[in-house]
Amino acid sequence: MAFPVWLPVLGPILARRRMKSELPVLAERWGLGFVESDRRHWWGRFEGTLEEHTVRIEPEVPSLSVVFSREVTDFQASTLDIGQKPRDLGLDHPRFEKVFRSIDLGPEAARRLRGRTDVLDRILSLWEPRISGISLGESLLSCILYYPFDVRKGPHYVETADVERLLPEMIGVVRLLEDVLGTGRG
Repeated sequence: MAFPVWLPVLGPILARRRMKSELPVLAERWGLGFVESDRRHWWGRFEGTLEEHTVRIEPEVPSLSVVFSREVTDFQASTLDIGQKPRDLGLDHPRFEKVFRSIDLGPEAARRLRGRTDVLDRILSLWEPRISGISLGESLLSCILYYPFDVRKGPHYVETADVERLLPEMIGVVRLLEDVLGTGRG
């Protein structure tokens, strides 16, 4: 018996439709508001405050972002390679420096992070197969979930399971970085 050609497409369409109804319920439960998209056929984004941190969920991009509530200075890291030459940062954590291909640390931030494997391991705990990129800057931690050419790694949008798993962990990472690198209330 031959299956119709369109049958494999039906599963992702139904999963996307289910997620489109589940994500607003989760966002409402967490007290996040919805902002309509000005693009046709796009969902929009969810944003609000969770555990005193501004969060943003963009299902279509797809990304999750958490904003620092205290200023974290002289620290930027990204898993994306932007052509920056690798340099020895003296963090004594080769895996962190391998995963985060682009790191810019000021001398004070480097001093505070040197030997802090607990902090660097906590940041690395965000890295998993479903995450295609992590961007960490002076005001924002963002996880990007996007694999345009590999459907085995999941759908090309944020699912409720991603939010429930990642968002609390991201807030924990932000709080830890604020404690280690923060300069005061912003």
